[in-house]
Amino acid sequence: MAFTLLPRIGTALRVSTWALVCLVGIDGVARAQTPSAPGKGAKAAGDDGVGPLIAALASGDAAIREAAVRTLGQRGETILPELRVAMKAQPALSAAVAQVLGEMPQSASLAILETVAADPEERWRRTVVAGLGAQGPAITDVLATASKTSNRFVRTTAIEAIAASVAQAGDPLPGAGTAALVAAANDEDSRVRQVAVAALGRVGPQNDEVVAALVRKLSDDQDPRVRISAGSALELLFRQGTTTEGAVVALTECVQRDDIATVRAAAASALGFAGKEGERAAAALAKALSDRYGVVRQAAAQGLLQIGPSAAVAVAELARVLEEDEVPRVRWYAAGALGHAKEKAAPAVRSLAQALTHSDGNIRATAAQSLCQIGPAAKEAIPALIAALGDEGELTRQKAAEALGRLRLEAAAALPALEAAAEKERGPRAKTAMEWARGQIKP
Repeated sequence: MAFTLLPRIGTALRVSTWALVCLVGIDGVARAQTPSAPGKGAKAAGDDGVGPLIAALASGDAAIREAAVRTLGQRGETILPELRVAMKAQPALSAAVAQVLGEMPQSASLAILETVAADPEERWRRTVVAGLGAQGPAITDVLATASKTSNRFVRTTAIEAIAASVAQAGDPLPGAGTAALVAAANDEDSRVRQVAVAALGRVGPQNDEVVAALVRKLSDDQDPRVRISAGSALELLFRQGTTTEGAVVALTECVQRDDIATVRAAAASALGFAGKEGERAAAALAKALSDRYGVVRQAAAQGLLQIGPSAAVAVAELARVLEEDEVPRVRWYAAGALGHAKEKAAPAVRSLAQALTHSDGNIRATAAQSLCQIGPAAKEAIPALIAALGDEGELTRQKAAEALGRLRLEAAAALPALEAAAEKERGPRAKTAMEWARGQIKP
C-alpha cells in the first residue's frame, strides 16, 4: 500500500526510524535509533521518499528532524510544491519548512521567490522570508534584484529577507543589499518602506547614505509607521556609535513637531543615545516632558535617564514632573535622571526628598539612590532620609543609609536613627549599608 502524506499525515508521522534511515541515508539518524531489521515502512515509502521526509519534520527526535531538513534541502526547488502543500495542511511545520528553504542551494533562491508570486498567502510568504534570510548575505544580489520587481508581494518578501539576513549575519551587509534597502525606503507600498527603513538601522558601521535616508523618512514620510521605524532605526545606529549632528537635529524637530504621539515618542527614545550631541538632545527632551501625551513624556524621561550627565540641562523640568506627573514611570525615570546630573541636581533635592514618601516603591528607592549620587548638596534631605530608614522596602532603606553616609558629619543627627535601624534590620544589604554609614558619619 503506497504511503500517502497529506490526507493522512498522522500515519506519516508513525513511519519507522528505519524507514527514514533508508530514505535519508544519514548516519546521524541511524545513530538515533537502529532496529535489528528493516520494517515494512521502507517499502511503503513511495518512489522519491519526499512524503516521509516531510512528515519527519514534525518528529520528536531532533536527529530525525535535522536529517530530514538537510536531505530535503539538498533536493532543491523540485520539492517546493510538496513543501507548500504540506505546510498548508500542517501550519505547525512552518519553522521546519523555513529551515529546509535555508538549506537549499543558492541557485534555488529565485525559484523560491517565484512561489510567492504564485501564492502570496501570508504564512507561506513569512516562511520564505525566514528561509531566505537564513542564507545570509550570500544571496543579497538575488534579493536586491527581486526587490525591484512589479509584484509587491515579491518585493516585500525580498526586502524582508534582506532584513532577516542583516539580523542573523555577523558580517556587514554587502553594498547591493544596502542600496536595495535605501531604494525600497521610497517604495510606493508603505509596508515595503517600513521594513526597509527598520532594516537600515542594522546595516553595521556608519554609512552616510543610510543616515540621510533615515532622516528623510523621519521628516517626510506620510505613513507614521514608517516615521516610527525611522526613529527606531536611528536609535540603533546611535547605539552603535553612529551619531551625527544632522540626525540629532532631525530627531529634535520630530519630537517637537510631529503630529503623532508615538512618532514623537520614538524620536525621544532615540535622543537618549545621542552621545556627543547629548546637550542638544537633552534640551529637546526637557521640552518633551511637557508633551500632552504620557507616552511621549515617558520616552523623554527615559531618554534623559539614558543620556547621563547631559541631563543637567533639564533639572528644573525633571523636578517638576517628579512632583506632578500622573504617569508613575515618568516620575521613576525622572528621579533616576536627576541622579545622573549629580551635584548639578541640587535644586531638585526637595523634590527628591518628597518622592521618598511616594506610594510606588521603585520611585522611593530611585529617589534615595539619586540623593546618594548628588552627595553633599543633598543635606536638605536628611530628615526625609532618616524617615526612609524605616521604609518597607529594603532597597529604599539601603539607599537612604548610603545617602546619609555620603553626607558624613553633615548627617550627624542621623546617628541615633541609623543605630536603631541597624539593630533591628534583617535585610543583609540594608544592614551592611547602615553599618557603613555609621562608620562614615562618626568623627
